[in-house]
Amino acid sequence: MPDTSHRKDFDSTDYDVAIIGDYNIGGDAWSTRILLEEMGLRVIAQWSGDATYKELAIAPKAKLNLLHCYRSMNYISRHMEQEFGIPWIEYNFFGPSKTTESLRKIAACFDESIQAKAEAVISKLYSYDRFSYC
Repeated sequence: MPDTSHRKDFDSTDYDVAIIGDYNIGGDAWSTRILLEEMGLRVIAQWSGDATYKELAIAPKAKLNLLHCYRSMNYISRHMEQEFGIPWIEYNFFGPSKTTESLRKIAACFDESIQAKAEAVISKLYSYDRFSYC
């Protein structure tokens, strides 16, 4: 029987998310995690090439699964939705337009405080003078 003691001691929040399906080859999952945490979300699991057993085991406690690579993990996300009632959405952080769109889509699954923080993160990411280095 596997050790599930870490699940019993887990204090869930309304802002718990799991990142599913990011291979993290270039470390992009780490930057994704930073953006989500800046929005006020708590990444409790990150199913990537460097995931831990505890992250995999605690994932059913997430309020939302964020699916990075649809082709690699859609079946897991659908199963978790059926088995644990965890909704899931796809996101794409490749380029400014897709990142902005995805941050807003993720934030829309939560309350106004997360939505406001998402807008602050977007402003911070893209508040540079495009012509300052010409």
